[in-house]
Amino acid sequence: MLPFLSVVIVDYGRKQFLRSAVDSVINQTLDSSLFEIFVLKNYNSEIDIWLDELGVNHIFSDEKSYGKKISTVLKRINGEVIVLLDDDDLFTVDKLSCIYNIFTKYKNLGFFHNYYSKINQNGMPFIDRGWYLERYRSFDLISGSQEFKKLARVMYLGGDFNHSSISFRKKLLEGNTRFIEELSGNFDTFIFFLTAMSGYDLMFTSKKLTHYRLHESASSTSVDVGIRHKYLTKQHENYSVIYRMVTSTHNEKLSDLIRNKMTDTEISQFFLEDHNRRNLISSFIRFIATSQVFSIYFVIRFLILYLYLWSPKICLFLFKGKI
Repeated sequence: MLPFLSVVIVDYGRKQFLRSAVDSVINQTLDSSLFEIFVLKNYNSEIDIWLDELGVNHIFSDEKSYGKKISTVLKRINGEVIVLLDDDDLFTVDKLSCIYNIFTKYKNLGFFHNYYSKINQNGMPFIDRGWYLERYRSFDLISGSQEFKKLARVMYLGGDFNHSSISFRKKLLEGNTRFIEELSGNFDTFIFFLTAMSGYDLMFTSKKLTHYRLHESASSTSVDVGIRHKYLTKQHENYSVIYRMVTSTHNEKLSDLIRNKMTDTEISQFFLEDHNRRNLISSFIRFIATSQVFSIYFVIRFLILYLYLWSPKICLFLFKGKI
């Protein structure tokens, strides 16, 4: 019998975290015959012997693009559902059991996203001192083609964020290799929009089935200006790929949604580069002058992100985490 789930662990060269990530999958409560594990990495080391002993498939790939890495492993995957895990994150022991039960129950489910708890570099719980919001109702099923407003809401609440929080049907990737291989990252957002276009349903839960690690080498959470700028530039490039994919189907609502995410990235890049950003009026004028898009959404997001940059506690209190 072929496994129903295929767990794909993408290694970014952070060897100190990989063993913990693999262990979190090996120690699942789900019957091991129902899932397989693939580790994608760009080096050979003594860890390969350990992976062989565990029966974990490991594939060497020197591709730097996330999309091309995924394309490499697709040829060997047997499962109907793909579950992603970054090398620095962890699964809770019941995650695969939950995913198996959900995807076997809902035959038209294409995308599943779970919330996550934060851990620090040593794997200890991270104390989040900000305002907390239950992201969405537990196990909220959405039809991407019919419930656009609900889909937009969960996206703005992070429903398309974190590779280690998403699972999806392999069939979604069929015929989309060209777009996949153009992506250097943001594969989570790509699958979110691909599912919304496909006619499959999407499901979101506030249940925490992933431990999301915060550490210095993570570009998405780095405070280093150079690393942050490079991350935002790549993010914008990836959103542009998704935008081209969505517009090719003439889906105006989804096109506007991904265009809005591109706008957010442009605003973040602007604030990162603008040394006089404390002056709201001058910042706004400068950004308008360099931007290619202007809309009500544009204005609102600019003001919210400006406020968040300089007064995050006030902003989170006013908007209850809805930014």
